[in-house]
Amino acid sequence: MYLRRNNLNTANIFKTDGTDLQFIDIDLDSNQISKIGSTDFRKLKHIQRIWIQDNKITIVEPGAFDGLRKLYLLNLSYNFIYRLPIDLFRPLLNLKLLGVQANNLAYFQLNDDVFKKLRSLEIYNNPLQCKCLETIRLYTKRHRIILEYDKFGEIKNGTHPECIINDICDPEAGEEFVKDYWQLFNNRRYIPGGLN
Repeated sequence: MYLRRNNLNTANIFKTDGTDLQFIDIDLDSNQISKIGSTDFRKLKHIQRIWIQDNKITIVEPGAFDGLRKLYLLNLSYNFIYRLPIDLFRPLLNLKLLGVQANNLAYFQLNDDVFKKLRSLEIYNNPLQCKCLETIRLYTKRHRIILEYDKFGEIKNGTHPECIINDICDPEAGEEFVKDYWQLFNNRRYIPGGLN
């Protein structure tokens, strides 16, 4: 289903009388969606590909992708996502391609029990902490996952879109960390007050 550039402000448009919808692809690219709710995609049990990039998403609720066992491509890029729920990707047993680039992610967790089939991760242009970035690089190398990250080999302080040097990969890196990152690199990606 092609819903690109329809000025939609919600992803909660897939309502039925109780039966699952038979869509394979959903393209919600370039709309005005600000949140992905926990039930927005519940009726899409057969979905294999979701494109929801280039929206205004700041929040992805826990359970947003529960039941989407056939999903193998998910593109959440070019939004303003600050934090992803810890078990968000656990139900996606067949996820192979994940795009989260150009968001406000300072932390991203990769787990062996979650990303068993992941083959490509696009994560560039996020305010990642250097220690997190190194953890991601090592994980993807060990598991033969293609990592899309600009100039990934040159991790150093003050090089955009790389990282801010710190000694830990802090899952609680706050809004101030993200705000400081974008100010340091003079980028307008961060939306003040948009990370609540």
